Amino acid sequence: MPIYRYAMLQRPPMPGALPRGGLDKVEAFYERQQICGSDRPAWGIAEYTRPLTDEEIAEYELTPIRDADRSKQPTVRPKILRNRIQCTHCGDVIESESVHDFRMCSCGTVAVDGGHDYCKRSFKFGPSDYKDLSEYEFPKESP
Repeated sequence: MPIYRYAMLQRPPMPGALPRGGLDKVEAFYERQQICGSDRPAWGIAEYTRPLTDEEIAEYELTPIRDADRSKQPTVRPKILRNRIQCTHCGDVIESESVHDFRMCSCGTVAVDGGHDYCKRSFKFGPSDYKDLSEYEFPKESP
């Protein structure tokens, strides 16, 4: 299945900032970055399993990333064995065990979600609010 990639030029990813339907993966940046296949710095990359319409691209201020070689290759992702983090403020270790199992630490600074399907982190101040303790199994390389 081809993957369609779009650069987020005007805003970081958040609810309502991306079109629905076919969204497969989002990569967010803490600062705007120049990305391969785009002529302007972006706040992140959104990958879809379908091409977006011209209206969606214009409305959400996205730009397609032209990267033909990558779209021909299947996306290989590691298997998530444990999706957990430790709060650097209160020390709680919290783990999400299923797809919508949203867990927050006792001081309310960080949260984890996604179970074994995806790793979502939420924090109040910055990524230094937590230490990632997740465990992954990486696919073996083909000979």
